[in-house]
Order: sequence, then C-alpha cells, then structure tokens
Amino acid sequence: AGDLKAGVGYFVRVREDRTLSCDSVLLRAISPDSIPVLWEGGALQGCFGRSIARKGYYMGEDGEPTFYTLKGNLPGYRVMINLSSEISNKAKTIDFKTIDFDGVKIVHNLENYQARDFLKTAIYTASTTASIVSSYNRCPPGRRDQPHTVKIPIPDNQASELILRYALGEDLSNATELRIKPGSQIVELPNLVPQQHYYYAVVADENIITRGEIQTEGNLRMIKVPTVSNVRDLGGWLTLDGNRTRYGLVYRGGEMNGEHVMNDIDRQELRRLGIGAEVDLRADNEISDYGITSSALGEDIPYIYLNQNMWNDDALQQDVAKYRRIFDFILTNLRQQRSVLFHCIWGADRTGATAFLLEGLLGVKLDQMYKDYELTSFSIAGERKKTGLDSKFTYLRKFDGKTQQERFFNYWRTQVGVSVEDLMDFIVRMTDGEPSIVTAIQDVVLPSDEACGRKNVEYYGIDGRRQPALRRGINIVRQADGTINKVMIK
Repeated sequence: AGDLKAGVGYFVRVREDRTLSCDSVLLRAISPDSIPVLWEGGALQGCFGRSIARKGYYMGEDGEPTFYTLKGNLPGYRVMINLSSEISNKAKTIDFKTIDFDGVKIVHNLENYQARDFLKTAIYTASTTASIVSSYNRCPPGRRDQPHTVKIPIPDNQASELILRYALGEDLSNATELRIKPGSQIVELPNLVPQQHYYYAVVADENIITRGEIQTEGNLRMIKVPTVSNVRDLGGWLTLDGNRTRYGLVYRGGEMNGEHVMNDIDRQELRRLGIGAEVDLRADNEISDYGITSSALGEDIPYIYLNQNMWNDDALQQDVAKYRRIFDFILTNLRQQRSVLFHCIWGADRTGATAFLLEGLLGVKLDQMYKDYELTSFSIAGERKKTGLDSKFTYLRKFDGKTQQERFFNYWRTQVGVSVEDLMDFIVRMTDGEPSIVTAIQDVVLPSDEACGRKNVEYYGIDGRRQPALRRGINIVRQADGTINKVMIK
C-alpha cells in the first residue's frame, strides 16, 4: 500500500511505434539503473486475467536502444520487465510484487494518451495555418473520444453482494454506488471529474473490505457513453484571465436518437451526470423520418429543436434568432440547476459553431478553442481541422473590443440581442474565479457615484445582476455611448 503516482506521458513504444497498451496499464522504462517503470494509473489488473508477453525497445539517454520483455501474471498484480542490451543480452528484472490495495492512493490522468499528447503538443495562434491533429488520431486507444477511465481492483471474496461506493467526501456521504458483478476482478469508475480528490470503499455484505483514494488529473473531460459519440464537457478550458470553465454544466456531443440510437445504460448515465435539458441542432430532414418530438433523455427533459442547417460564417449572421434561443434555453436551465447537452448528428460542425460562440463569450483562449474544435477528429465524425474556425474568428474581429472576449461579448450583445445582465450571469456561472471581463476591461477608481452618474445608464454587480446605482466594490457600468467599464468604488 502507499501512494502510486501516475507517470503522465511515460509509456513504452514498441518497435512498430505503437503504444504498448494493456487496457489501462502503460509502462515505460526510463533507465535500467534507476527506477525503471512509472505507472500511469488504474489497476494493474488491466487485461482481465490474461497473461501477456510483449517485446520492444526504448531509446536510452545515450541514444542506444534498450530492449525489454514485459511479462504479466495480472491476477496477482505481478509484472516483470526484463531489460537487456541487444549485444550483451544481460537481463535486469523488475518484479512488482502483489500489491495490497487497501488504503492505496491512486493518481490518475483522465485524458486518454492520444488526446493528452495532442493537447500538450499543439500550439495554435491566429497566424498558425497547419493543423497537427492527424498525427495523434491513431490507435490505441480504439475510441479516442472517450476518457482514460479509472479501474479499481476488487479483492477475492465470496460475498453475495458487492458494492463500490465513491464520493468527494471521506465519510462517503452522498456516495455514488456501483453494484459489482460476482467474480469481478476490477470495476470501472465512469466519468469522474478532473482535478478532484475522490474516496472509495468496496463493501461486501455491508462490510467494508477495502478503501482507497483517487486524485484525478488532466483538464479535458471526455464522457464515456459508448453508444453516443464525441461527448465532452465544456469545463476545463483555460480562459484569458487565467481561470477555467466549470465542469458539469454544459456538454456537447453527437445525436442520441435518429440514425444513431443510444441504449438505456447510456441514457441513465447521462442523466446521472445531471444532464437535464437538451438542445437539438439537427435539421428537419434529419429527424422527421424518425418521428422525434422530445428529448432522447426522457419525456420529462426540457427540449428545444432548432432546425439548424448552417454552421459556416453565414450562420453567425443569419441564425442570430436561433442562437438567442439557444442561449436563453441554456441560461434558463442553468438557473434551475439543470445541466444542458447540445448536439447535432456528429457533434462536429453545428455543435462546433455553437461551442465556438459560447467559449469565446466565456473568454476561453484562442489556442484552447481550436483544440476543442479539433478534438472531434478523434470521433467517428472524422477529422475537423482548425481552418473550420479561422473565418469565424475573422468575422468576430469586426466587433468592438480590445480583447477576444470583449468582441464575443459584443457579438452576443449587439448582434444576438442578449442583455448585459444575462451575459454576465452566464459568465459568472460558467467560469471559476472573478471574471475580468467585459468590454473595455479596465479599473476606474472613482470617489463617488456622482462623479460619473450623469453619463451612466445601467449598473450591474460582478454577479451580473442589475442594480439601481453604483455600490462599493466592483461594478459593471454601461454608459450612454454603449461602452462598458469595470468600475471600482472605494
């Protein structure tokens, strides 16, 4: 027992330059004479009881290859790596003894390693022309639009009922429960939130037989629902002011009924995540043949259908009424404590355009917006490259504002017609920290309300709520000429 630190990005590559993968187990020898293996996270019981033997090599610091043989007797959590030189053929064996998982702390990166490498390596700017996503869109894993899920080992026992409970609190109050099939050696924890510390316990006939902790890493949150493609959380993206968008509020994805039908297990999982409202961006001809009139998540789920046909630059100009409906629907449901999923068929073009407008309003960095758009390439939708957003960014630069976020803010305010109060409410709900927004972001220190009251027409608090006058602290002020300032009253 002890801390098992995930070695993010450390894994063996075999001679064919494919990643050696044993389900969730990825190993890489970094030096024959030091700690030779870093574990990426998850149970070593990755191959469901099958023994394995693979050969490959890695390049040492001196540029010479070191060859290895990976052998596993995984039911006992025993893994051996024999490191040898091609010339001397002398082996060095590292033996992972049976691990007692009671009290273990697992550090686990939820980003699958192709997505993780892409996010880490790609650096996009307004002047970048070439996309690199194709270099990372390859097996394994087979489903690159899904997360690297945590797998917990289950001790051998003869209990008639096994349950795994996990929660963010050590006392496991309000815990999520998973029933474990008899004879299971591992259990998967689905769709955890990045950057969180979880506690879990395996309970056999109401007796706790093992406990543990999980620290989740990474920022991208893909959602695993196998019968729906390309589902991911809008949370986790870095904003211009150094904050991040919040998890668990707004999701994007592919269709759940129609040509691609979701099963009941995945429907229950999406509802368990708190998704309680659906925005359908499909066109009439894409749903009429299937008689779709309500949400795929259930008759009780609020649902709007947009008949969205366009996703190019024309959509940003001609479909403003539809974007207004989308925004109002999302904000209304967030205010009522319901998370929202918006989608088209593939979760690519119309969904990508909607995500583009929402992320820009939230102040997500340009580089991050390009990456989110290109992550669709890892799904069955096929590759989507940054050029699909280039002209949209060009169009949004026509709007007033010193920063990218200010221009998106003014697009939503002047073109779509959303009020400052609603825009601020959405931003505050969807981002961590204090937003530095909005248009003309600047701190103006004034001694009193009267100093600028005559030319000001509207006042808002930092939470986006309208107020009758300036108050002590930070105020958002819309002036008669249409400009908006952040004003500090001492």
